[in-house]
Amino acid sequence: MIFMGLKNSVMGIQNSAVLALTLTLILLLVPSSLASDRKDFDREIARQKSELETLRSRLQSEQKALESLQEKKENTLEHLDKLSGNIHHVEEYLGQLDATEETLDRSLVTVKQELDGVENRIKERNSVMAKRVKTLFMKGSPDRMILQGWKSGNEDFLRKVFFMKRVIRYDKTLVSASLEDLELKQKTAAKLDRRLDELSQFRAHKSKERETFTRAKREQEKNLAAIQSDEVAKRAALAEMEENAKLINDIIATLEKRRKEDFRLGLGVSGPQVSEGWHGVRFAKPLTRTREYVAIVKLALSRQRVKFAGEFFTLPLPDGPGKALALTVHPVREHIPIYLASIGPKNLELTGEIADGWLGIFFAPEYASEQLAAVSAGRAKVDKTLEGFEVIPTVPVVIGDDVEVCAASVRPYCALYVGGMGSREHNFYNALVGRMGFDTEAGVVQDKYLARDYEGAAAAVPFDFIDRIALIGPRDRIKARLSAYADAGVTTLAVAPHAATLAEKIATLRTMAEVLDESGLAT
Repeated sequence: MIFMGLKNSVMGIQNSAVLALTLTLILLLVPSSLASDRKDFDREIARQKSELETLRSRLQSEQKALESLQEKKENTLEHLDKLSGNIHHVEEYLGQLDATEETLDRSLVTVKQELDGVENRIKERNSVMAKRVKTLFMKGSPDRMILQGWKSGNEDFLRKVFFMKRVIRYDKTLVSASLEDLELKQKTAAKLDRRLDELSQFRAHKSKERETFTRAKREQEKNLAAIQSDEVAKRAALAEMEENAKLINDIIATLEKRRKEDFRLGLGVSGPQVSEGWHGVRFAKPLTRTREYVAIVKLALSRQRVKFAGEFFTLPLPDGPGKALALTVHPVREHIPIYLASIGPKNLELTGEIADGWLGIFFAPEYASEQLAAVSAGRAKVDKTLEGFEVIPTVPVVIGDDVEVCAASVRPYCALYVGGMGSREHNFYNALVGRMGFDTEAGVVQDKYLARDYEGAAAAVPFDFIDRIALIGPRDRIKARLSAYADAGVTTLAVAPHAATLAEKIATLRTMAEVLDESGLAT
């Protein structure tokens, strides 16, 4: 099982090559820090809980706003449905009006054709009747012609005259009937014209009504689009708030866990250049100096009077005013865990013997068995196993689709330690990389770095080495790799996000927390 921590989350001093100078400082600071540590945790927990409460209040407010937005969305959709229905009904009605207008147009055409026929018949009948009347009157008036025919006894002529008069009366009757039919057809045509005008006006009214509904529908569609956009934004904001709330809960849980566990002291001897160049302390026999230092710290934390006579430390100093002292404050716990940052086999063995945990660097699960074998050897010296012993490597993390690009972010860090953290004769990191099977490559990196070709040194770091000691690439690749760390014996993974900005580093930590949960390896 792995507990994921932040890089440098283990509090303490990791460059204790200055043991002689800092011993008194540590003895004074550790108890006071233990006494004030709980208050610091309490204050931070209270602050985080206050922030969580504020966030929950905002969440409730945003959820209400989202509910109001959803109600508004439902009302808008309902309004849109009604508008669509109204437009559909108006279009159906307009279709019926078009059909009616088409029928009336055909009827009007038919009536006008009939009017033309009636007018033509009247013209023809009037023309025939005029010819007959003209023929009859050329011979005199009908009565005179009848009288003449009577006197002359010409019956045939009389019959012709009487027939002509009857024909003319019939013609007049037909003309009169045709005129009546013409008047009726004209009234029908006028009525159809009026009906068509009314239909045209009503059609224009319905068209305007459709345009009004269509404009209203477009407006509602715009409103709906805006509401949906707001809804997406609200849901995204809520998701982020919920994620933040989850993160704060995790922080509170971690703080409360750490509050109970209080303090961890991390120590490391650094290297000759830093020890002698910066602190002015000889680097000779670092293992002996570390052993004595840890023994004095444990003695002090046990609240015994500190009396120690070693190769490097003597407390109190002989032949002076100093006297053996004990802590005046009571540590919260009887035992304060001490972790050592160690690299070489002998230092790893010492770590297993005198410490409670190991702070590793350039940790490759494939090489861990050799390192932990050295730690186990140290544990065996004091009749202990690795049970309860903390293995905490610092692991660079870069998440991205392109593995090579991710590796490029880690190259300068590796080049600095392999090439520049120490002299050519004394560089513990370079020696570690060599023991891991990259001896030639480590030499090339060191040569370039010491020649101040920093870019060349970074480029010379083997990709295979980076891939072993860092978590790089897509999240699924990283998740699959986590089990190797668990199988290698890692108890806490100290994540070191390699990113340009704080926001990107936080995003990396969040993703790693998710990946760890998904892997089923988290405690």
